Amino acid sequence: MDHQDTFVKNPSVEKDAPAPVNPEDSNARSCSRFDKRKTLKYVLIVTAVFVVLIGLFFAWLCIDFHPHKSLEDLGAITFPEEGGDGYNSVPGYPFMLSLDEDIPVRWAINVNSGSLIGQNKTEYLGRECTVSDNQRIYWSQFEYRSDAIEEKNHIYIEAILYAESHIVGYCVIELHVITYGGNSRAEILDSAYYPPQDGEYQNITMEHVRKQILKAKILG
Repeated sequence: MDHQDTFVKNPSVEKDAPAPVNPEDSNARSCSRFDKRKTLKYVLIVTAVFVVLIGLFFAWLCIDFHPHKSLEDLGAITFPEEGGDGYNSVPGYPFMLSLDEDIPVRWAINVNSGSLIGQNKTEYLGRECTVSDNQRIYWSQFEYRSDAIEEKNHIYIEAILYAESHIVGYCVIELHVITYGGNSRAEILDSAYYPPQDGEYQNITMEHVRKQILKAKILG
C-alpha cells in the first residue's frame, strides 16, 4: 500500500487551527497604538504649555510690584453716588479731582465717548484734556453742539496723574448711562498713586500704566 494513500486528513484539526499571522497586520496595529500614544503625549504637552502661558500672562497683567496706594482710598477722585446730589446735573456728570499730597500734580484725562467740560461749565474740553489738581470736571454724553451720543457698551474715563514729567498714578472709571440725557452713575475699576520713595519718584512707565488699565477693563 502506498504510504501516501494511508494518510487521512483530520477536518476538525484543520478547522480549529489558528489562522496564520500576517506580520504586516501586526506591525500596522503596533504602529497605530504608538501613533495614538504619541498624539496623546503631544496634546498633553501643548495643553500644559498653554495653561502655563495663560498663568504667566495673568501674573504679568495683575501683579504690581511698585509701592502704591489707592487714589480711591485717598479720596482723590469723587463723584455723586447714585441718587445723590449732582447725580443728574448740568452740564453733565461731575467729578472732583483732588490729591491732598505735598507734590504738585496734574491730571491727563480722556474718555472714549461723550465729552468733557471744565469746572466753569462752559469750557468744552473734548475727549482729551489736562487739568491741574483740585478741579471739577463734567462728563457729558453729548458731543459739543450735537444731540447725538455715540453708542458704546462701555464708557471709560482714564486719568493719568503726573508730577512734573513723572507718572505718579492712574485711575480708570466706568460710566453707566441710566437715562438718555439724564442720570448716569460711575464706578472706579482701579486706581493707584505711586508716592516718592526716599525722596525720589518711582520709575513708572506708560507701558505699566496701560497694562494696569487694560487689566481693570478685562476684570471689570
